[in-house]
Amino acid sequence: MGTLHYGSTAFELEDEALRHFSAVMVAKLRRGEPFLALVRSDAEGLERIWVHTAADIRIATMPTREPLDQQRLQHMVAQANKGGVDVCEAWMARVAA
Repeated sequence: MGTLHYGSTAFELEDEALRHFSAVMVAKLRRGEPFLALVRSDAEGLERIWVHTAADIRIATMPTREPLDQQRLQHMVAQANKGGVDVCEAWMARVAA
């Protein structure tokens, strides 16, 4: 489990989800595109955080050499562009039949 720190609030989330979210966040903020992120917490339920260049955000995960899933990245970018990326969404790789 990794940690997403937003200001003084910390959310414990899966490392894999945080690694993908981090890549999406960097890409969006480099373009100056703020976006909404949805994060689920045990205490508060669903929380919405506004991700922008002045936000105090830190992400801590365990190191890995596993590549990021390009389909998942594309899905998360599409969500961010449409109104909010769900950082905690369960993800399963789609296999073409």
